[in-house]
Amino acid sequence: ADWCLLTDPAKSRAVQNLGGIGNVTYLPPNARPGQVLGFDTGPGNLLLDLAANWATGGAKTFDAGGEMAAQGQVDVDLLEFLYAHPFLRKTPPKSAGREEFGKAFFDKILQRVGGLSSDDPFVELIYGASVRSNATRKDLLATLTDFTALSVADAYHRFLPALPDEVILCGGGARNPVLVATIRDRLPKCHVMLAESVGVNSDAKEAVAFAVLANETLLGNPSSLPSVTGARGPAILGNVTFPRPTG
Repeated sequence: ADWCLLTDPAKSRAVQNLGGIGNVTYLPPNARPGQVLGFDTGPGNLLLDLAANWATGGAKTFDAGGEMAAQGQVDVDLLEFLYAHPFLRKTPPKSAGREEFGKAFFDKILQRVGGLSSDDPFVELIYGASVRSNATRKDLLATLTDFTALSVADAYHRFLPALPDEVILCGGGARNPVLVATIRDRLPKCHVMLAESVGVNSDAKEAVAFAVLANETLLGNPSSLPSVTGARGPAILGNVTFPRPTG
């Protein structure tokens, strides 16, 4: 779907989705289907949402507008710990999920910063004056935001043929201006923009993509790309089932 909708005749593009997990579609200029690359880059909003929920004692499910992260400072030692995650160095095709960047990993992060667990009901009582201080909570959000941006930039440098001319952000993370600004800082040679800049509504992009895939299936065209999936060959996706005739 990204290839159909967003290939540019002259510019290379990376379409970066920032959902729970981040994933990228790389489109060379005037790309042919076999030239398209795609894989998960690492965490998108998943760690940020877990941290915001923990930092507010369950009052918030995400860091709206990146407000907490914007007030914190990046913990360099913690960032180095996060950057050592083996998924970042795994060669594509690859995908990630909660197994890599979910609650278990977030608990390791809490233990790293103060010997805590997100399941401990006494965390705030015991550590409220130190580890659960406003400064520490905001620093944690700032560090995880930078790590998310770093995982995107690192994936581009490691696994794309070249840095893209343009990076098109979509998904919920594109609504986080602090995360967007940090990605821009991490990719200074790329023009980083929101999907709306190329005529795609970020909130509707996934729905549009599935409409494109459905249309290809109805036409009998394969829409899986082996260069992305690692499959042995292209395939028609899905199954069309017609209702039984009546009367």
